[in-house]
Amino acid sequence: MEGAPPRWLRAAATALLAVWGVAILRDPGHTVLHLVILPIHEAGHIFFTPLGEFAHFLGGSLFQVAFPVAFIVYFWRQKDRWAATIPLWFTGVSAADLSVYIKDAHSGDLELIGGEHDWSWILSRLTLVHRDQEIGQAVFLFGLLCIVAAVWLGLYWLPKREASAA
Repeated sequence: MEGAPPRWLRAAATALLAVWGVAILRDPGHTVLHLVILPIHEAGHIFFTPLGEFAHFLGGSLFQVAFPVAFIVYFWRQKDRWAATIPLWFTGVSAADLSVYIKDAHSGDLELIGGEHDWSWILSRLTLVHRDQEIGQAVFLFGLLCIVAAVWLGLYWLPKREASAA
């Protein structure tokens, strides 16, 4: 972990993610990070379109949650477990953000950027629109678990001591 931020800075960053995570979980889908997540979501539609109509509709949501996992894998392979907690946190934020969209499948109250409501379409095809609240809540809980795990692991995987200067 040569060139890694000092322990105190990593601890401060983890604390910041904890506080920010609580704020996001109080009102998911209405944070500044939604503006980061939205283009990732839309890119997922493009990437999954060749796999068919169902994959196209599901692809945006799937990609917005799976995209940060690539960074978890990257940092894990670099043997920087602490750094892997940041995209784990973002995975949780993305899932919490997604839960708002899923819960809106039946009512359709959210303002969309265009086209059909992904989750209304998906759940209609699966005859599960009546379960949108439960499914959305399960995705929210997944996001909550990712955020809690990221903070806990972020503190657990702090370097035990600063590397001594040689």
